[in-house]
Formats: sequence, C-alpha cells, structure tokens
Amino acid sequence: MGGKGLIWLLKHYQEGNLTKEELILAKVRELGISENFTEQQLWKQGYQFSGIHQPVEKQTKLVVAERLFQTLDLMSQSANPYFKSAYSFISGLEKQERFEFVFNDQLGPDELTLRSTNVTDKSGNPILRYLLYISPEFILNRSSSLTFAGALTHEIKHTQQFESYLNSLPSNLTPDEKTIQLQTFDKQFLLEHESEAYATDVQAYIYQAGLMGGLYDEQLTRQDDRAARYILSGYDWQKSEWQNYVQNVLMSPDRKFNK
Repeated sequence: MGGKGLIWLLKHYQEGNLTKEELILAKVRELGISENFTEQQLWKQGYQFSGIHQPVEKQTKLVVAERLFQTLDLMSQSANPYFKSAYSFISGLEKQERFEFVFNDQLGPDELTLRSTNVTDKSGNPILRYLLYISPEFILNRSSSLTFAGALTHEIKHTQQFESYLNSLPSNLTPDEKTIQLQTFDKQFLLEHESEAYATDVQAYIYQAGLMGGLYDEQLTRQDDRAARYILSGYDWQKSEWQNYVQNVLMSPDRKFNK
C-alpha cells in the first residue's frame, strides 16, 4: 500500500467514513486473500465462546487440556500460514523436549506468559526448555479456538525470537550462561520483540478475517483495533508509529523474559 493510499485511508478513517472492518477488508483484498469454505468448516470443529462462566476446578481442567490440544490440531491443518508456522515451530521444539505448556491458576484471566528453565533431557544432556504458562480461565471463559490460536501465535513468535537470539550466541556457552543472556535485554530490544510479536498475531488475524469472509470474535478481542492501527502504521512492525502504539498501549509495564 503506497503512501497516497495510506493517507487516503487515514483521512477517511479519522473522518468516520471508513469503519475498522472496511479498513481491514480493504487490506485483505490488497493481500489477495480469498474466502475459504474449508477453513470456515475447520474452525467450526473448535470450541466456541459461550458466555456461560465455568469455574476452574478439577473437572474443567480436563476441558482446558482438551481445548489446547484441539486448537493446536486445528492450527496444524489451517490455511492460515501464521497459525501453521507457529504450530510447526513448537512441534519441533517439543520433539527435542524443549517446549512445554503449563496451566497456572495464579495468572491473570487473559494471561499467557513465556518463561525458560534449564533441565536435562532423557540422555542426561543439559538443555534450555521454554515453558508457556497459560491461564485456564482464559481458555474456559474468555476465548474461542480462533482467539486462542492468535494468542498462541503471539507467544510462539517470542519463542522463535529468543531461539534465534540464542543460536546467535557463541556455541561454547552453557544453557545457564545462555539463560543469563536472556535476562539482560534492554528496553529497546524488548520493545522491538513485542512490536514484532504483536504484528505477527495481527497479521494472523487479518489473514484469518480474509479466510472467514469477515471479522470474527470481536466481543473477545480488540484485534480489530490493533489491526486498524497496524494498517495505518504502514503494515510494518519497525515503523515508529506502531512501536509507539505497542509501547504506550499494549505492553505491560513489567514485561520481561526470565526463569
């Protein structure tokens, strides 16, 4: 989308002549994403937001686990390249015993948090394992399979970022030494990582809106707000407009990655 096109969209959006949905679907058309009936049928197999509150207890924790694995399975079959790529990445790490999902009742109701720990694999070799802590409340009462897939895509992008960073370090560092490196990021480094991760799940949302033939789950997420802002920022996570939005609106003040 050229500069003149962005100026036109911004003007009409600010004047109220263009809704968020119209803005997002204009981007869908530009990207050439077509509505996909097979994809729509696929996600009907996933869990839906009911609006009926379920308490987090022993029995419903089994539902939480089922919904996680069901959503991962749907991501693996999806025509959305962001979902499929995220699934493929963590599947590779899981085979190496280096990724694990953990349900944690102490998290906030919408919270997913990535951490790391040093362990030994089945052969007794030291490895760094990523732990993705997930709030059961989020899966039970505040999401659908599609919104959960978007949240997973965000956190898995962080895993990819940190894995790429670790691979750039000297090969003679131990897992403990590499973990220390993960705790020394400056604020700008973290902002760039968050900007890219938020951009990734927004791009996944826009792509899925194209496949689904329109926006979805607006009652569960503000992704339409984020998607509109990302489009008007030039569809580029490195743009200062997007990074300022991420820093001032989306990032929690104590965001960090540690053990």
